[in-house]
Amino acid sequence: MYPAEIFPVRVRTTCHGIAAAAGKIGAFIGTYALAALLPEPKGASLENLSEQPYPASAVALGVAESRGTRTPSA
Repeated sequence: MYPAEIFPVRVRTTCHGIAAAAGKIGAFIGTYALAALLPEPKGASLENLSEQPYPASAVALGVAESRGTRTPSA
């Protein structure tokens, strides 16, 4: 509430614009930075990756999360 009462409209709108631009720039940089941290598929095609079965625990965890019944981790 204080910024709305203390600063004039021109200053507030300028700061909101700067904050919005910084958020967009951060999202752009974050998209490329996080993509570099993902593991490489080691030359495997998507077809080969989709044919590999998941471990039973991963499947059970996915079902529990989709139903909302997963117990919180300690």
